Amino acid sequence: MPVVEVLRADVLKPESLPQTTVAIVGMPLRTRYVLRWNVLRGDWYQRYCPLGLLPYSKDPQPSTSEEAGLPEELNNSVRFFTGWWDKQRDAREAVDAIWGA
Repeated sequence: MPVVEVLRADVLKPESLPQTTVAIVGMPLRTRYVLRWNVLRGDWYQRYCPLGLLPYSKDPQPSTSEEAGLPEELNNSVRFFTGWWDKQRDAREAVDAIWGA
């Protein structure tokens, strides 16, 4: 998957594991649990997914290639990756699937 190749090349494997956090999505309001890293930026913590860790990402939780700072032709890959990531429940397995054990 091209997105994973970009992550491996441009983001060092995080030293800590992402934490399970609650995201409110869609209408009507419903919650789901997703893995995010809490990163201190300025005076507050922001929740980052792997694509948000890219040094050129424009959003901590991008859902499009433009928000992730990637070429437009990777848009479908970005959507597939973010969908896959948000279905992960085991933080260690998810991180190892991207960056290796």
